Amino acid sequence: MRGIVGLVAVAVIVTGCSSEKTADAAKESTKRQAGSWKNTLTLDQFEVAGAPPELKTMMQGMMTAASKEEVCMTPEFAAKENLAESLAKSQASQNCTFSKQELVGGKLDVAAICKDNNGQSLNLKMAGTSSATTTNVKTELTGKAPTGGDMKMVITIVSERTGDCKPGQKMMVGGQTS
Repeated sequence: MRGIVGLVAVAVIVTGCSSEKTADAAKESTKRQAGSWKNTLTLDQFEVAGAPPELKTMMQGMMTAASKEEVCMTPEFAAKENLAESLAKSQASQNCTFSKQELVGGKLDVAAICKDNNGQSLNLKMAGTSSATTTNVKTELTGKAPTGGDMKMVITIVSERTGDCKPGQKMMVGGQTS
């Protein structure tokens, strides 16, 4: 489950992906602007057969904590940002086989099958929109839970550019904050 939570964290960073079908112009049109960015994560659905209620509370707490922080994307980082590469190189996605990675006209559509550390497969779908100043992505994970029953989690991730970077703000470095 920890690897899948990591994959959701990657979705926070990755606001667009591309495939061979996507033109370079489409990639550029959705490049994020430098400045201060805030993510809001919402746990829309959490159904994990056999899981204690505390697990849902813990997941909601993680979403709330992640939603409180703004990070600074410097002009240098924004110029070098390669969102498709960030997704492909993330540790969590190394156990995923992508059947779709598309960003065309500001619309995101990703599908993958990911394996956790125990070899269980989970289906990942991400769909939404991306622009230079906002993204809105719904992430759905379905499969078998560690408890053996069915699992479905749906998380909405909204990212917004809130203005210029602020003094002392955490900086984005290589897709992570420092």
